[in-house]
Amino acid sequence: MPLGFYSVSHGQVAFGFFHIETHMVLLNDLFFWARDICAFFRALAQKTGDRHGELQAWRLGGPDAGNLHGAIAGVDHGGFIGELYRQRPFPKRREDFKQHTGEGFPPRAVEDLINRHGQPFAAALKAETRSGLVTIGEYAFDKSGLCGLAGYLLMGGMPRWQNELAPGYVADMGRAMGQGSPPWFAGCQGP
Repeated sequence: MPLGFYSVSHGQVAFGFFHIETHMVLLNDLFFWARDICAFFRALAQKTGDRHGELQAWRLGGPDAGNLHGAIAGVDHGGFIGELYRQRPFPKRREDFKQHTGEGFPPRAVEDLINRHGQPFAAALKAETRSGLVTIGEYAFDKSGLCGLAGYLLMGGMPRWQNELAPGYVADMGRAMGQGSPPWFAGCQGP
């Protein structure tokens, strides 16, 4: 489930996984692959200085995004999130509510669903040492916010990774963060 994190640009924003069988995350109204943001965070940990890049993202709001709580409850199947939960409902048993480590819902099927509700675009990624900010699209985070986002991914969000085992791309990010040089992840607390 997405949680609230503080951004210096927009105040409190939602960030996180929104379905246990996908490896996609949302940042308020931006949707993108967890693998891609983990690769950017890993690159930040491996090199000092500024970094710039792009992230394939979709901007969905309102009916195009869907209603997460309604979709989980099985009462609102509108929008991208609703369609996702209609095809792969929330687990009936609470103990099955864990973020899947494996592929789960095939990535191509998820991409086909989201493309019905919005167009992909290149969201800018920036890490600038002078300002001390990391920007994902238009959302800017200081070091504390960045550490929070990375920590959420490492633990598998809420409800955590299935069997407490993160997929390889997340584990690679975590190792790089632990070995990384300042300024971005030095002093970050683990999940």
